[in-house]
Amino acid sequence: MPKILIDNNISVLAKIVLEKDFPMSRHVFELGLETSSDTEIWEFAKINFDAI
Repeated sequence: MPKILIDNNISVLAKIVLEKDFPMSRHVFELGLETSSDTEIWEFAKINFDAI
């Protein structure tokens, strides 16, 4: 099942809307990545979210 990593510039509340269709999705805040650089978030996503 696809999952989405929601970036910090999108509200944490977006997860509520996405949960039905993408239950494995996470917001960067939940993962302690809210102060990470875009590069760090991208690297995390590549490893943990099967991003290409």
